[in-house]
Amino acid sequence: MSTKHTPGPWRVNYTKFSQVLNEDGFLVATCAPVGALATLQANARVVAAAPATLAIVKRLAAIAEALDHGSSAAEAELSRLVEVSRAVVAEAEA
Repeated sequence: MSTKHTPGPWRVNYTKFSQVLNEDGFLVATCAPVGALATLQANARVVAAAPATLAIVKRLAAIAEALDHGSSAAEAELSRLVEVSRAVVAEAEA
């Protein structure tokens, strides 16, 4: 299956907090103002985390399948993925 969305990583444009840019600086999304500036910034961080979140979900699905087939290597990969997941959540909730 080919990627249909703009590949990540994405980042928040800290000049205009409502904008989410790709790694080349092109606009991917603009968050609508729906409250305080802090809410707008938080929404942009969550949107920017979307590609990393999708990658984690794909890896989790592969690990679950490997564990279902008795793979011990999948346990180590799961531990690494937990750390990656924590970092993505921390960035989105910063």
